[in-house]
Amino acid sequence: MDGSDDGNFDAYGFPVTEDIEAWRQAEARHEREVLPRQRKQWQELSRTEDLESSLASMMRSRKAREKLKAMVRDGVPAELRPQVWACLAGASAKRAAIGDDTLYARLIATVDKQEADEIAERGPGPPVACIDMTRPCDRDRRSELMSILEQIDKDIPRTFPGHRTISKPDG
Repeated sequence: MDGSDDGNFDAYGFPVTEDIEAWRQAEARHEREVLPRQRKQWQELSRTEDLESSLASMMRSRKAREKLKAMVRDGVPAELRPQVWACLAGASAKRAAIGDDTLYARLIATVDKQEADEIAERGPGPPVACIDMTRPCDRDRRSELMSILEQIDKDIPRTFPGHRTISKPDG
């Protein structure tokens, strides 16, 4: 989404069903008052040490943990979410315990190699449009793929009712 304002939709394309003017005022107030307060609160954590160390030390104290819980419930600024959630979910600690900055890249390379080996072994499958309907295995594959696509076509409008991109015929 480009975030442009067209009609009664939010920046992500979802319809705003309540009083649009009240919603816009609330959004402006959030930008003006809430976000700066949240940012200040979270930046104070990393004044004396890095954010991950601050969060880890807060997790060790019951009182500090309650404060952290309240801060998270109040909201984490978007620019800090990846770092905060990785730390709170334990991913940062696991990464540090492994002590290998190349692990993710190596895992991706391993999966890529496995996929390449599988394709080399069975040969690449044709795209849906190239399935030969005279071959029984391709008919089964096409039927399965069509069933999946039909289910997706049903689920998207139910999952995102009224979304401006999905509700358009070319969306």
